[in-house]
Amino acid sequence: MAETKGTKTDTGANVTRLTVEEGNLKNVTISANGGGNSVNIAHLIDKFKYSESILDPTIRVQLRYVDTGSALEGKGIIPGLPLVGTEEVRVIMEDANQEKIDVELFVDDINPLGDDQQNSVVDLALVSEEFIQNEDGKKRVNIRFNGKISDHVNKVLTDQRFLNTQKKCSIEPTANVYNCIGVNRKPLAFNLWLQKKGVTTKADNSAGFFLWETSEGYQFKSVDGLFAQESSKKYIWNNIPDESGKNIPMGYDGQVLELTSDNNINAKSKLQIGSYTTRIVLFDPFNCHYEIIKPTVKPPAPGSTKGKDSKMEPELAAEELPVKVFNKKFDMDFTRTTYMLWDTGGLPEGKTDKQIEKSQEHNLEPEKLVNQASMRYNQMFTLKRSITIAGDFTLHAGDAISIDIPQLQADKMNDDPEGDTLVSGLYIIVDLSHIITANPPTCYTRMNLVRDSLTLPTN
Repeated sequence: MAETKGTKTDTGANVTRLTVEEGNLKNVTISANGGGNSVNIAHLIDKFKYSESILDPTIRVQLRYVDTGSALEGKGIIPGLPLVGTEEVRVIMEDANQEKIDVELFVDDINPLGDDQQNSVVDLALVSEEFIQNEDGKKRVNIRFNGKISDHVNKVLTDQRFLNTQKKCSIEPTANVYNCIGVNRKPLAFNLWLQKKGVTTKADNSAGFFLWETSEGYQFKSVDGLFAQESSKKYIWNNIPDESGKNIPMGYDGQVLELTSDNNINAKSKLQIGSYTTRIVLFDPFNCHYEIIKPTVKPPAPGSTKGKDSKMEPELAAEELPVKVFNKKFDMDFTRTTYMLWDTGGLPEGKTDKQIEKSQEHNLEPEKLVNQASMRYNQMFTLKRSITIAGDFTLHAGDAISIDIPQLQADKMNDDPEGDTLVSGLYIIVDLSHIITANPPTCYTRMNLVRDSLTLPTN
């Protein structure tokens, strides 16, 4: 793709806005397995999509190139390299503001779409090195882990016996300790199994983590850790065609070019999956202790602070969970029940005397995490938005951004409408895709956003 320069507009507040939806693939070089041939196919690519998601432990790239047969001394790329899978691919891409993404990925899937005497169209799917290393049978997790869950996750990512990643790992510490055995799981499967058991240090009654990869490395954060972030960018949806940034009000980083909603709010389904009130029935087979606990994730009380001596509440994107404004006729104690055995005396640390001393302690504390994690995962997706903006490579999956969405009003001539406070505000990027096309030359960033709560209008 030809290099294009973007126009920058200075807002007067040290904010640079994207005003041109064009980008550039600087380099997409495929190297043959075992050394030898390599070829830069950036100029052959017709469609290119780079993706990150907090629900996926790997970066993904999907691209389509047109092979004219002249890239490798008169041979096509597939027979000329040869291209058979697991080849290393260096990808360097740049948005209109010269922000770059530079990653090394590997070929996962090769799909020739058609051939004729002049050219061949091929789709390639690229993934990270660790995603492929995860399939190595010698790297199965078959050892014992003692201590915090966050330490286990970090060890599996960085230890040479497992994924041995050299990438930066941003690991949010968990509050709880859990001793466990890998039981020969694949490394990524083991970490994804552990993430549901992590209790956050940011709240007393909240649990649930995500593990994912961005171009900056691996991230391990709690649901509450995501919502505790400050907004990195602020956008406005005003449905007005933008002319070189002229219709972007002061204080905003850009304009939302497209916006769709996918709330699909269904009260019955939310209650069935126990998004707000789920009880757990626990039984200890060693002493026949039976207990019923009804945890409810509650928003912070008005004016409350998270001090040392105060009960910490979950981090919310806005003010209230929807359950707080439900019809009072349906004030239910619980809407879902889970059952679990206490893990008493499981895998205690230390020598024999120490293990005997801890034989009555609980290894995993389900009353602090099982229902709390399930509720927070479900609450997180209460409000969903999909937006498209001009390509911005500074954004990543897991970032927090703010959106102002004007409210519906009768006066269509009002050019300065108030924002819809119910749905405007902080959102978390669940996944994003940077999309570059050659004809026409464009670069967009598409994001799926979520939030867990509402901002109620004041009377």
